[in-house]
Amino acid sequence: MATDIQYKKTVNRLQKSLFDSIRVGDRTGSNSVIDEALRYNIRPTDIYTLIIGKTLSDIGELWHKGQITVAHEHLSSQLASNLIEIVLQKSPKLSSNGLRAVVTTPVGERHWVAAQMFANLLILGGWEVAYLGTETPGADLAEYVKSTKTDVVALSIILSSNLDQAIDCVHSLKDLEESPVICVGGPVIKENDENFSDVFVVRDPVSAIDHIEKQMGLAPGRVSLQEMLNSIGEKVQEIRKSKGLNQESLAKLAGVDRAYVSLVENGKQNLTMAALFNLSSALGVTISTLIQTSTDKE
Repeated sequence: MATDIQYKKTVNRLQKSLFDSIRVGDRTGSNSVIDEALRYNIRPTDIYTLIIGKTLSDIGELWHKGQITVAHEHLSSQLASNLIEIVLQKSPKLSSNGLRAVVTTPVGERHWVAAQMFANLLILGGWEVAYLGTETPGADLAEYVKSTKTDVVALSIILSSNLDQAIDCVHSLKDLEESPVICVGGPVIKENDENFSDVFVVRDPVSAIDHIEKQMGLAPGRVSLQEMLNSIGEKVQEIRKSKGLNQESLAKLAGVDRAYVSLVENGKQNLTMAALFNLSSALGVTISTLIQTSTDKE
């Protein structure tokens, strides 16, 4: 329980720091916050939704209250876009699952942050992703999906004024001879989900990815992220014990705290490449030894 509480405290602290930096247009400070989040092994999903997403929501509230200008809000969005890509570049990715996805917004919908985040989470999960940006017409989207043999299409809608265009996108995709799995997300969807009864309505990014992967099935030999984390945890514990180390000793060698080692060994901690490197070095093995799964051995 204590580690969960500490994790939430760290996320909240980093979110407040990011808000302070982005509010004044401090690019260096903003980058430093995300680098710190990655060092603390905050999950990419939480960096996107609880730190960056929450910060942009707070910035938006300032604009609605007339406390900042549109120029300030636009700068905040551009800074956030850079941060979203930093998380993608510095986080470990699963191997390809053989699936293709398209992420975009319908015509009229210029809010792109949620779509970009979801596209990147799919990439981290091993998907081949075409992020089309914003305002893709339904007919053109369907033609692209058909020509690229895309498996899944994700649409992000923020404003209710764009619902009709989103519905048009869904109809165009449904009319294809081989219709992809379609998911739609955004706060306005939750209030109008009766218009999307025949597609998957995204409530949060993690459950959305789980749903579409179950719909598509997994490529032969594919290992889920949780299975990989469990495997790494078991391997860390096995090697640690074989070397006569307790969790506290390994933590000191790896430069982390004991609670972190416990989370890793129980498969409850997402790991960055830096964390994997530190643990493997402390245990005297290669990174590949830690990430080898039972599927790899077969």
